[in-house]
Amino acid sequence: IRNTEYDRYIKKYAMMKRDLDIKGQLETLTSRLSGRIRNVTCVMQELGYLDENLEPNFEKIAERINRLPIGEELKKDMVDGVQFCKQFAQCVPETRKDKFQLSRELVKPMFFFRCYRPHKKLEACIMKDVRERYTPGDDMSTPDEDNIGGGELRSLSWSRSKPDYDDMATAVYEFLYGGENSDLENIM
Repeated sequence: IRNTEYDRYIKKYAMMKRDLDIKGQLETLTSRLSGRIRNVTCVMQELGYLDENLEPNFEKIAERINRLPIGEELKKDMVDGVQFCKQFAQCVPETRKDKFQLSRELVKPMFFFRCYRPHKKLEACIMKDVRERYTPGDDMSTPDEDNIGGGELRSLSWSRSKPDYDDMATAVYEFLYGGENSDLENIM
């Protein structure tokens, strides 16, 4: 008798699982997440990160960055990161937007914030640390005879009292990837 009850139980619930199709699973997932998404978008609008059309509010984000109590170089790098990620988010093709089931209007903000927060913001902070380590007290905006051209890394000072390029490359690699002498280990 016990075996028969078990068989009926298994058949009943196994049939339910098989009957639930992919579309039904997506609808279930969408309904669960819609409330959470509304809460997040509401908070982001109140903070000024999204405008009334649920688009990233690039101007307000840049204004917030410019009000931060940090150096001008870092502010400039962070605002440049906002502009880069803005261009990146605006280049998402329409065909790609159609593949997102949750909310098509949130595709651009999602791509922008996933570009900016973990990548460009971190890049700006790393560049600040590299600049402080290898050009202490230098005015990076005006290259002189001791500085190597402007370029992407701004300038790197060249003198006998500072490390050579091999030491610098090793130190940057250790900083980025957690080598033996990494300053990152002291932070964590």
